[in-house]
Amino acid sequence: MKKLIVIAMSILCMLVLIALASCGHEHSFKTEWDGDDTNHWHSCNVDGEECAEVSDKAAHTIQTKSETAATCTAKGSKVENCTVCGYEKTTEIAALGHDYNEEAVAPTCTEEGYTNVTCKREGCEYSEKKDTVPMLNHDLQENVVVPTCDEAGYTSITCTRCDYSETKNPTQALGHDFKEEKIEVVDCKADGKTVVTCTRCDYLEEKDIVPALPHTYYKEADAEKGTHYRVSKDPTCEEAGEKMYKCQVCERYPIDGTNNLEEIPALGHDYKDTVIAPSCTVGGVTEVSCSRCDYYGTKDPTNAAGHKYNMTDTAVENEDYVISIAPSCEEKGERTYYCTECDALAEDANGKSEIEALGHNMIVVVEPWCGNEAQIEKMCDRPDCLHTTKEPSGQVIKHEYASAEPVVAPTCVKNGMFLCKNCENEFEAYEGDEYGQATGNHIYSVSVDDVPSTCSKPGYTVYGCSAGECDTTENRDYKELAAHTLSEATDRGVVTCQVCNNSYVDITAEKTTESDKICLGCGNDPCTCEGTIADLEGFIEPKEPFAITAGTPLEMQEIELSTGKTPIAIGGGIIVLYSDVETTFTVAIYDSVDGEAIKTFEVSGQGAMVDLYQYLTVCKVVITATNDSSVSFYKVM
Repeated sequence: MKKLIVIAMSILCMLVLIALASCGHEHSFKTEWDGDDTNHWHSCNVDGEECAEVSDKAAHTIQTKSETAATCTAKGSKVENCTVCGYEKTTEIAALGHDYNEEAVAPTCTEEGYTNVTCKREGCEYSEKKDTVPMLNHDLQENVVVPTCDEAGYTSITCTRCDYSETKNPTQALGHDFKEEKIEVVDCKADGKTVVTCTRCDYLEEKDIVPALPHTYYKEADAEKGTHYRVSKDPTCEEAGEKMYKCQVCERYPIDGTNNLEEIPALGHDYKDTVIAPSCTVGGVTEVSCSRCDYYGTKDPTNAAGHKYNMTDTAVENEDYVISIAPSCEEKGERTYYCTECDALAEDANGKSEIEALGHNMIVVVEPWCGNEAQIEKMCDRPDCLHTTKEPSGQVIKHEYASAEPVVAPTCVKNGMFLCKNCENEFEAYEGDEYGQATGNHIYSVSVDDVPSTCSKPGYTVYGCSAGECDTTENRDYKELAAHTLSEATDRGVVTCQVCNNSYVDITAEKTTESDKICLGCGNDPCTCEGTIADLEGFIEPKEPFAITAGTPLEMQEIELSTGKTPIAIGGGIIVLYSDVETTFTVAIYDSVDGEAIKTFEVSGQGAMVDLYQYLTVCKVVITATNDSSVSFYKVM
């Protein structure tokens, strides 16, 4: 082991010597960064000479400085640099190549067909043609158009596949081959004129117009309707008509202003009167109309006649009136009458009358019996009336016990339930009867409240009676009193509970005889109510002191006092014990003669104080002392 250590130390020394020999100076590092593709560092540089020692060596912190996207034909690149030393490197991105799309283009008459190849990538304009197909050339047909009078002729050449067209072989228009016919004026039937037409086309021209002769109309004296004139506009009651006369020469009815027109006077109305008599609700009127036109007017209006009703004793239901509201026992009804003229049912009070309420028609439905308190029950026998009454029968009918055994046992506060042998109903036992009277015995089994202890009153549990109709309670399971929170005793021996505020004379604080000055409970410091034990209200002492043997319990149920024997617990109060020697008192308080102590405590000195106000019931107090002593007993009421 020692040999290995020596070898290791030798190697270490050699490495140190080599390092010193290779450098031989104190390092000074440059502020500029040196590095490679992976790391950067600060190199040592002394007097312009570098050595192998470096500092701050770390991997590059690379970020993308710029990036040129590759296209279909050009390479892209990505430039990255170190955010610490500035080292930079460029990475080449390969060209994408074209994403080809092919579309066939059919040949036409004038252009060859081919497959058009393009690149799908956005921004790439690559395009080329392949798989060419020869053009179709025109499919020509000729149509010869002959010349007319107005238009030249030609040959029309068109292609059946495309919109190509051309014309050739033009010929001049023929021009019109005119023919003239002259028409002379003979009468009023037609104008004179020269008519020019073409023998080859529908060309027509009229010239050299000579007006026709004037019309010669029939006169009124020798005119006959339908033969010599016609009514061009019929006259009405309020507008004139018009006659149009025929020409005697041309036998026509030419329109030439008013030369052949004559007015026909208006006819005037042909009045007809129709008298409309008044109805119950609508007034009367005389209507005036015209037999020839739609003229209408009225005159001589009269008032409506009003409804008439038969509201006498002779009126018959469903003929003269209907019962619109049926009367009930307590509510009035209503009749609504028909009009004697128009049979309409009245809508206002003039055609309605009141029907008196019917009153109840009472019948006896339940005779008096033992189960209904000797009452007679009546009800109205009219349909839909639920009115009932109960009337005293004047009889006293009691249930009779079918058995001495109750169907429901009596409880502490409620009589038992029995079966009636007459009506077979259950009834509660009558007060004072032989059977089923309330027991008065409560069963306190239901806990209804829990009262906590205080320093002045013991806590307890409130139990309720288990009978459902009974609300009496009983306090049980008394708890131990909470301890007083006593203040420091004053120089007069007074202590005060900070919870219940009761003050007590603590004779254990110092020897207090009957003549010693003590505080009587004013609570002031210094005391302002100086007195003696004898001044305490209700103060009682025994006739003679009693002896206590060390270790032997002394049971105090009745103590012979100067006023006679007095139960220890009467009136509550405070028990004060005073010994003639120093001792330790053990005090046990009992709330029953044979039960366990509800409170046990020790007091050392020449006195002990027992506060009986803290306990609801005290039956006895047992005192044990560690020394033989003669004890004086005081009870402060």
